[in-house]
Amino acid sequence: MNGRRVSVAVAVVGVVAAAGYLLVYLYRWEWHRALVAGVLMIALEVGIGFSLVLDRMRRLEDRLTVTARESHDAVRGALEDTRPAPTEPFAWLSDASDRMSVFVPILLGAGVVLSALAWAVERLARATARPTLERGLALRLQPVTVTSGTLRGGATLALPGLPAPPRPTWRWAVVVAAIVPLALVAAGVDRLADATQNRPDALVPMSAGRVVIQIENRQAPAADVASAKALWGACSNQIGSRYALTGVEALNGGRVELRMRPAIGKYAERRLRGCLEDSVMDLVRAEVLVVAAR
Repeated sequence: MNGRRVSVAVAVVGVVAAAGYLLVYLYRWEWHRALVAGVLMIALEVGIGFSLVLDRMRRLEDRLTVTARESHDAVRGALEDTRPAPTEPFAWLSDASDRMSVFVPILLGAGVVLSALAWAVERLARATARPTLERGLALRLQPVTVTSGTLRGGATLALPGLPAPPRPTWRWAVVVAAIVPLALVAAGVDRLADATQNRPDALVPMSAGRVVIQIENRQAPAADVASAKALWGACSNQIGSRYALTGVEALNGGRVELRMRPAIGKYAERRLRGCLEDSVMDLVRAEVLVVAAR
C-alpha cells in the first residue's frame, strides 16, 4: 500500500469521526463545536475528492505517452489511406444523372395501391370472421349449456366445478421482507426523533433550581463569578425568558452555583448544558456538574 492510499484511508477515517462528533454535538446543543466538526468534515471530503481527481489525471497522463501518440497517428494514417472513395447520396436526383426522377410518383402510386389492398383485406375479414367467432364461442359454451325443460320439477343441476387456482406463498414472504425493514427504519427514526426533539417544559411556578458549573478562565483566573454571570447572559436566550437568575455563589475549587426560578426543565437542561459547555466565550471553559431543583 503506497502513501497515497494510506493518506486517503486516514482522511476517510477522519470524515467518519468528524461526522460522528457533528451528530453528538448537535444532540448536545453545542453549536460552536458542531460547526468546527462540520468544517473539518467538509475539508476532509474536499481533500479526498481532489486526491481522487488528481490521481485520475495522473493515470491519464501516464497513458498518453509519446509512444501511444505515435501509434495512434500511425493507425489513423493507415485508416485514412485505406478509406474508400466517398459516394454521392441520392445520385439519381442530381442533374448529371441520366435517370428520370420518378421516386416520388412511384412512392405515391405504391401508397395508393397498398391502401386499396388493405381496404380489400379489411372488408374480406369483416365479412368472414363474424360467423367463425360466433361458432367458436358456441362450441366453447356448449359444456355449460342447459337445454329447455332440464330444471323442471325442482331438480338441480350440478355443473362441473373448476379447481381453485393455487395461492402463491411467495407473496407473503415478499410482503414480510418489505415490511420488516420499513418497520425497523420507522422505529429507529422515531427513537432518534424522540431523543433529539425539543419541547416546551411544564414549569412549576413556585419551584427553584440550581446549576453548579466548573469555571476555568485563562484570562482572569479569579473572576469565576463574573465569568458565570457572563455565561448565563450568553446562554439564557437558549432556554427562554421564563427563567430568572436569582443568585450566584462562588464555591471552592473554581465552582460556581447559579440559582434560578423556576427549576430547570428536562429540555431546557439539555439546551443550557450544551450552551455552557460549548465555549461560547473566549478563553473561558465551563463544565456543568449539577443541574437540580432545590
